[in-house]
Amino acid sequence: MFTAPTALRVLKKQDPKLMEQADLSSLRTLFLASEPLDEPTAQWIQGALKKPVVDNYWQTETGWPMIAIPRGIEALPPKLGSPGVPSMGFGR
Repeated sequence: MFTAPTALRVLKKQDPKLMEQADLSSLRTLFLASEPLDEPTAQWIQGALKKPVVDNYWQTETGWPMIAIPRGIEALPPKLGSPGVPSMGFGR
């Protein structure tokens, strides 16, 4: 599933019981797009979901992640609060 960090910050302010009401058993990974996710919110959502959180930095105008942790190329360890490394193939 993809979402934006802004949506997570809004969700973080809500009643924690809301997170327990949804069946998230089919969710494997939470991907983020838009602005980089701050470390405290990254820790919160990863702990709440107990699923991997993969941050990406991109915007609609770029049409491609500018900074990301590539999947399926080389296993890079995620670092909370960092969207990863410059993406291959991105150029202006």
